[in-house]
Amino acid sequence: MTSCFAPSSATSKPSQTSAATVFSPSPSGTAATPIPEPDKVKLSQYASGLGCACKLKPQALEQVLRHLPASTVQDPNLLVGIETNDDAAIYRINDEQALVLTTDFFPPIVDDAETFGKIATANALSDVYAKGARPISALSIVGFPASKLPLETLQRIMKGATEKCNDAGIIISGGHTIDDVEPKFGLAVTGMVHPARYFRNVGARPGDSLILTKAIGTGIVTTSMKKGFAPQATADAACASMMTLNKAAMEVLTRPEFAPHVHACTDVTGFGLLGHLRGMILGSHVSAQVDFASVPQLPGAMELLRLRGPAAFSTGSVNNMGHVADVARYSDRLSTTDKQFVCDAQTSGGLLIALDGTDPALGRALVEALRQGGCPVSACIGSVVPASSGETRILVGLGDTAAFAQQNFAAFEMPTQPAPPREPYNIDRTNVWLYKNAIVTQGNEQLGAILAAGILGKLLTTPAPLPGTILFLGDGVELTTINDNTVTTLRELERRGVVVWSCSTCLNHLKLMDRLRVGRNVTADEVAELLASAPRVVSMS
Repeated sequence: MTSCFAPSSATSKPSQTSAATVFSPSPSGTAATPIPEPDKVKLSQYASGLGCACKLKPQALEQVLRHLPASTVQDPNLLVGIETNDDAAIYRINDEQALVLTTDFFPPIVDDAETFGKIATANALSDVYAKGARPISALSIVGFPASKLPLETLQRIMKGATEKCNDAGIIISGGHTIDDVEPKFGLAVTGMVHPARYFRNVGARPGDSLILTKAIGTGIVTTSMKKGFAPQATADAACASMMTLNKAAMEVLTRPEFAPHVHACTDVTGFGLLGHLRGMILGSHVSAQVDFASVPQLPGAMELLRLRGPAAFSTGSVNNMGHVADVARYSDRLSTTDKQFVCDAQTSGGLLIALDGTDPALGRALVEALRQGGCPVSACIGSVVPASSGETRILVGLGDTAAFAQQNFAAFEMPTQPAPPREPYNIDRTNVWLYKNAIVTQGNEQLGAILAAGILGKLLTTPAPLPGTILFLGDGVELTTINDNTVTTLRELERRGVVVWSCSTCLNHLKLMDRLRVGRNVTADEVAELLASAPRVVSMS
């Protein structure tokens, strides 16, 4: 398989010009510039920036749009324009059809020309998919330095784009090309959607679940690739993600069991996860909570950021951090690298969805359908909450978003919902497995979680009878963040009839309840009554 990034050699020396070397035209009196052979071209070295990280600073773009004069044309058929900085315009042509119109292009993000064409194409098509629409046609947009690069390079870019359009089921039916100082490629895409059944980047409501369909970290990896310190496996994983169409995600979202419950949807690209979430919550007049531990990460991306620091963090990503500073608040449990990660400028990222959270089973069903339908890392990463006194906020925590909001933002009102009526549980009190994390390992919560996760996993394979009840007391944050398999185990145990209980502190603050809806809240009195009446308690303390 062709690598998406050509490795460079620190010991390579300039070779003598062969007889076949082509020279570019040059102004009179200056030396001619040799055009490299197609197989020697490293596209990223001809780009001043990488992919969507080259976007104009979001602060600058907002300033420009803010001062535009109002249009004197009023057209009721323009369903979506620039009012909320949505991903695409939508124009109604009749009662059954509306056009979705979008444009996207950028300089090379990788060295390999075909890979670049595929990534740029997937990125351009993403805006249409984010609206719940299907693309029907595309026009190419090309800037190419014909005096610096062989035309075969452009042919390869177009070849990659054509192959990706074939995957999308559309044809590049024309385009426009200019001679430019650096290569650029993208598409103007037209899509089709029903005028009453499209998604917008606004409309999120308190209680909604926030679901992400692709891993984060492409900006970190591609910046590292250009500088030559990204491992090949990490680079290949990033390229594979960027070349993947959001078509599968759109097809799942538009199923009749999910589409009516999608309140907002956008794709995550150059402004980063928090930047695009900022646009969603500001336009929806709500706030959001994000659990950092739930955000899917590209393999190796976080390690690169921790190891290389600013060298792996693009200027576009730095701009993103400044852009979200007015709304983003971070838990003290998050490191600087964690904060940078959620602001990383993405290229051809996934869809960010605000889904009705009234029925928790719906969110679980959507995530599972996405994973089965071609989006294997899809995850619920947080929730939408009311704005406090009209002020929107994004609270980024590490399993502690509820406590974080209450402790650090007096003005931030957490949603208050009446407690559901307690249904009687038929508890098997003869066998209770008790987890008290802080005690078992003398305060080493992470080690305690590792031990507990291992024991939970063995419960599914042991021939001994399963416990009737699993009761969590103490700090359960580490238990659900240290090992994703733990949650799967808990779900399977519940399916087999085991009752999972946890104290209110854990269930309110942890992924056990906030994200994954596993378990039942138990009061202190119920804990005391349960332990007093159970003849056998297996305790890790």
